[in-house]
Amino acid sequence: MSRRRRRASGRTSTKPASGVRKKTTRAASRVEKKRLQIAARRAAADASKRRAPRRIAVLGAGAASRELCVTFATELEKHGFIARAVGKGLVCALDEALVADSLVILFKNERELDDEAVNQIVAIRAQGLPSVFATTLDEDNNTETRRHRSRVLAAYSLGEETALRTLDLPALVRRITEKAPRDIVWRSRYGYLAVDNAERNSDGMVIGGWLRGMGLDANRLIHVTGLGTFICGKIVDEKSGQVVSVRDAELGEDIAAEVVPDTTMGEQTWITEIEEDGDEFFADGEPDEEESKMMTGEADEGEDETTGLSMEMLMANEIDEEQENDDDKMDVDEDEVKRLREAAKTDAQFPDEVDTPMDQPARERFARYRGLKSFRTSEWDPKEQLPRDYASLFQFQNPKATRKRVLAASAKQAEDKNAPNFARAGSRVRVHLVGVSSNQAEWILRRVNKKQVVVACGLLKHENKHSVVHFGVTRVDEEDDGAAPIKAKTPMICRAGFVCFDGRPMFSEQNSNADKHKMERFLQHGKYTVVSFYGPCVFAPAPVSLFLGDGRMIASGSVLGADPDRIILKRIVLTGYPFQTQKRKSVAKFMFFNADDIRWFKPVELWTKMGRAGHILAPVGTKGHMKCIFDSPLLHHDTVCMTLWKRVYPKKVGDSLTLEEYR
Repeated sequence: MSRRRRRASGRTSTKPASGVRKKTTRAASRVEKKRLQIAARRAAADASKRRAPRRIAVLGAGAASRELCVTFATELEKHGFIARAVGKGLVCALDEALVADSLVILFKNERELDDEAVNQIVAIRAQGLPSVFATTLDEDNNTETRRHRSRVLAAYSLGEETALRTLDLPALVRRITEKAPRDIVWRSRYGYLAVDNAERNSDGMVIGGWLRGMGLDANRLIHVTGLGTFICGKIVDEKSGQVVSVRDAELGEDIAAEVVPDTTMGEQTWITEIEEDGDEFFADGEPDEEESKMMTGEADEGEDETTGLSMEMLMANEIDEEQENDDDKMDVDEDEVKRLREAAKTDAQFPDEVDTPMDQPARERFARYRGLKSFRTSEWDPKEQLPRDYASLFQFQNPKATRKRVLAASAKQAEDKNAPNFARAGSRVRVHLVGVSSNQAEWILRRVNKKQVVVACGLLKHENKHSVVHFGVTRVDEEDDGAAPIKAKTPMICRAGFVCFDGRPMFSEQNSNADKHKMERFLQHGKYTVVSFYGPCVFAPAPVSLFLGDGRMIASGSVLGADPDRIILKRIVLTGYPFQTQKRKSVAKFMFFNADDIRWFKPVELWTKMGRAGHILAPVGTKGHMKCIFDSPLLHHDTVCMTLWKRVYPKKVGDSLTLEEYR
């Protein structure tokens, strides 16, 4: 055999072996790929068994499409979805979107959104948008109309324009199935369900539905949005009938939202430690020893005017509170609206300026006020002269650490597949509620029978405890010249995440460089405002919506946290006018009307609208004239001012507004 043949033979003799190895490698890779595909399909099948069906909220773009929402929702249910039509009103829209995976906006011969649809979309967007789709029932769905509608929806920040073009029903079903639901971050921290069946039992009530979100633990409390908070007795899997979570008498969270204050402990500010692990709560705000003495009349009448209150101040407290209560009793009529509009206009032109009463000594009328050397650096004890309502509130020792710890523990429990006594999301469950009254049970049954949404969620640890909670909001309603301004302490409804409660809040600025914050008399348009309620300690982040008693949404924002020590100060400015001026010295009048008031307020600094600073030297005569000195010569047309401050607090809601009216 020649060398060439041997070489050729050698080459041909080695190729089959190499080819066999390559074929074997390819075959092994195909087998491995097939095995991974089978495993993936099995995992997907197992996940689909535990995944709740997509819940879709159908919102009509106009009056014509709103009438067809129920029919269209029925068509969607034929494809395996849970679909519900959004009725009229903001509360209905918010409740439906609260548990929806997708929001479908339905058009029928409309090119624009009507006012009702716009208000509902704005409210849902403030709460947290699920995945948004647009569909139409028009026979002629041309390209120009589809593009115009998508531009209208994109203008309300609902998504990208190309993703909001109207689709017919088959294309809509395909798009919803292919697209993963949008993850709403704040909602994913909770286990929640939309109640679709309910019945009474001996202990209270049993509600059922698809469990979504994080999952439920029977040791946590259950909050029904718009109704109240209840104890969870146990959670039963509806398919197997097994009890997956049961309440432990020792580990279960107490439903008591407030502390019962001990009136004999008036000398103690911090009442008692609630949690044995030492990380969370103390009850806040019993009056201190000084206040106790004043309440019983033991305070010295000769007390120094810069160090505390006297009996004159206590009498003024009652007078001041009576005047505030009179201001708070507002009947909505034309005269009252006119008065409020004039007050808001005056406050804008002359901020915080008040007139000194002529028939009452200023030291009594303004006894609760004090002067500050510097708003930023002057000290103000947050535990001083607290109202009686603070005795029933809770306070975190370290709010940030507590929030971080609670969220981490909840996430760890949900991620642990072997976590005991825990109902996992994706299954149908029956939740046994304890302590449901007959009226509350009738409310749930009535809404379930009418196929109206009832939302129930498991609260995080400590979220049922009441404290002073703060929300950062901005006005969302249109500025109307004919509407009455919204004054501080106006009764209103607050929706913070899943939790709904009522109160009479206080408005204030957010001051980042000081521990004190100036009160705002009105909730103004175009201005970021902090709203403070007595309410449950909802953890941030969570959306906030504010409503008036008539159901009108006025503001939206987010949760800032719970802090009873946040100091809100009301500012008033007393004004006087110079009528004798000699260089830096001047005699001013009309700020006070007797010499005793001048001596009382002598330690407080003066300032003028043209930038001078000074102080009172002495009274002149007995008619309220006072000699002043300033840091530079004073002009005759200047105005002499004195700034006084007092701490203010929100109020608990009375009989003027209830959640029943809101619902």
